[in-house]
Amino acid sequence: MKLNLLFLAAAVIAAPSPGIESRDVEARATCWNRSSCSRTWAGKCEDYCKPYKFSHMAKTDCGLLSQRCCCKTK
Repeated sequence: MKLNLLFLAAAVIAAPSPGIESRDVEARATCWNRSSCSRTWAGKCEDYCKPYKFSHMAKTDCGLLSQRCCCKTK
């Protein structure tokens, strides 16, 4: 009985979520002039985005704890 619950829990966790891929595509589309992935971008994105303005940090396509800088287009 416990083994059945274990398999059921594993199947639920491994099941794909339908909205994840669309969110990743949308996040990639809104990130303009993106930097490389790094764990040390905190506080440095404003300098990277000059003469444009810093928009946000994105985790899209980055590994564990890594993020990239995204700049504003105008």
